[in-house]
Amino acid sequence: MLPLLGKDRIIRRLKMALELSPGWGRNAQAAIARHNVQINEANARAVEIKGRLDQVEFQRMARAAWGKAKASFGARGARVDVGAPDIALADMAAEAQYQSSLIGYKSTLEAQNFRARGAVLGAQSEIYKTAGENAMDAGSIGAGSAMLGGFARMGEAGYFEGVPLLGKAWGGGSSSSSGQSVYPAH
Repeated sequence: MLPLLGKDRIIRRLKMALELSPGWGRNAQAAIARHNVQINEANARAVEIKGRLDQVEFQRMARAAWGKAKASFGARGARVDVGAPDIALADMAAEAQYQSSLIGYKSTLEAQNFRARGAVLGAQSEIYKTAGENAMDAGSIGAGSAMLGGFARMGEAGYFEGVPLLGKAWGGGSSSSSGQSVYPAH
């Protein structure tokens, strides 16, 4: 008769089997995807902040350029509130506003792209999590089935003879009160 495995050895082997199951890998992928969602959100916020700062800096530079142009017209003796100088200054202001809006639009668009990637990664995370849970369930069912099959074979081989309850439950000389076997013939 072969020696039975000790409780600690059985637990160690079960843990090893679980660690090798695909469920653990899927759970790791889900965790990585969730982390990447957070990174994409942080990137989106950083892009929005940078966009606002770029807009402020551009507006400051545009005001300085507009002021220089106005001073230059005034130094030449031109009136800046009428005619060509007024039109040129108005065009400069409109172009500055357009460029500032464009900077804001581009940063908003880039932030939205980061958030969209984050949403896709979030969905992937849920898929990986569900797949991992399903794989863990399937692995547990498979391990339980293998254990029950092993116990049945051990009972058939007589490993449980003389053990109360187990001898009869796992095939060790079990019979009903009528003397007939409770197990189907093989």
